[in-house]
Amino acid sequence: MCLDQQMVSIDDISGAIAFYNLVEISSGPEALCLHGSSFSFKSYHLEPVNNRYRRDTHENYKLAWIKPCTITYSSNGTKPDGISFELAATQSVQDSTLYKASKLIQLMIRFMSADTLRPVSQVSFGIFSSNELLTDAFPDYAVSDECKFSCNDECSSLCYNGLPRANSSTYPGRRIVVVDANIECREDDPQKKMVNLLVKSFAESILTHLFPSQIISTLEENLNRTKDVWNVQPPTAVNYWVEAVLTWFNSRSSKGNA
Repeated sequence: MCLDQQMVSIDDISGAIAFYNLVEISSGPEALCLHGSSFSFKSYHLEPVNNRYRRDTHENYKLAWIKPCTITYSSNGTKPDGISFELAATQSVQDSTLYKASKLIQLMIRFMSADTLRPVSQVSFGIFSSNELLTDAFPDYAVSDECKFSCNDECSSLCYNGLPRANSSTYPGRRIVVVDANIECREDDPQKKMVNLLVKSFAESILTHLFPSQIISTLEENLNRTKDVWNVQPPTAVNYWVEAVLTWFNSRSSKGNA
């Protein structure tokens, strides 16, 4: 669902935050205020990490660090002090798209307690352009050439929702990656403006990678008790949780309006 279609708009919430002086106002180059009239995200070379394979065409990423009340960018990849979420975008992604995604992430984490925010911040975010392949844009998700466009046999475990990873518009790993067309709610949005993939993949990622087994068991119990209310298909804890989060953030549309 498009960013500006939410029941409670991000502008309304950010305005309330500013009114109560919760937004850190800074005129320095290291901070970008939520209400800044202009913005620019600089690029930096992502530091290599274990098991990450990078290609020359995507060495440079635009970077933002998101906190509940501030958005910070860095030209050298330095993480600001405190708990924050990394958002990296390829050079083909527009600054306005990166800014819009930053605001949406900020909305999702805005009212998390510190005890919740710290473990959840283990996930990060990424945006790639619709004219790029997910596996090229973020090579830490690269697969073999045989499995790049196939879900047959040994490649099936590397696919997502029945699609080869290279053809996917999102992937809910520890880095949640989403195509820019969905964030911008464009006509080429693979979800036809029906679902906000950033919200959906965030929900799926934190359940898959961070939730302890007792929380998943509780979700399964709740799903079994409320099957008449939630028409979740297939009826799994993951789908139940994702649908609940999409509903909470009003991020699924029945009409696909822009």
